[in-house]
Amino acid sequence: MSVSYKAGNRGDTIIEVLIAIAVAAFALGTSYAIANKSLQRAISARERNQSTNIIQSQIASLKNREQKASPTSFTSNFTTSSTLPVNFKHFCLDESPSAASDQKWDNSNPTGASPLTSPNPYSSNCVRTPNGTNYYIDIVAMATSKSPSRNPTIYQVNVRWIAVGSGATNQATVYYRF
Repeated sequence: MSVSYKAGNRGDTIIEVLIAIAVAAFALGTSYAIANKSLQRAISARERNQSTNIIQSQIASLKNREQKASPTSFTSNFTTSSTLPVNFKHFCLDESPSAASDQKWDNSNPTGASPLTSPNPYSSNCVRTPNGTNYYIDIVAMATSKSPSRNPTIYQVNVRWIAVGSGATNQATVYYRF
């Protein structure tokens, strides 16, 4: 018995093999890029979620202090001579149970300088480090009235952090008024 081969039946040519490798490489590269982008978005979502939790905690502490203090005593923490930004009060709150009962305020950043510059103007009370990322807290009490008889402020709660993987500075901000 003899087997005869035709010229076109000898198997795959080198061109077909190269095309198959190129298609497989493109598919793997695309899959990697999609997985990497998905991971970056998940990390970014986790960071934003954590910053929102910190903001909510700071607002809850501020509300707690406002409810426990007399209106005059609470407002006296934010009395300013004008409504100019240079006179805004910058602070963060110690959220520990003993600090809330003692009405402790951390006014460690009177100038409002960026917490991500060196040297860091914030005390350790204004930095939270969940999951290895530093979140810098700055609450700005913005005077909207010169009258000490009523709460003359809007509170701008800022949380800044350096994004994992990119090195970019991110910020979440919430405005709050009683």
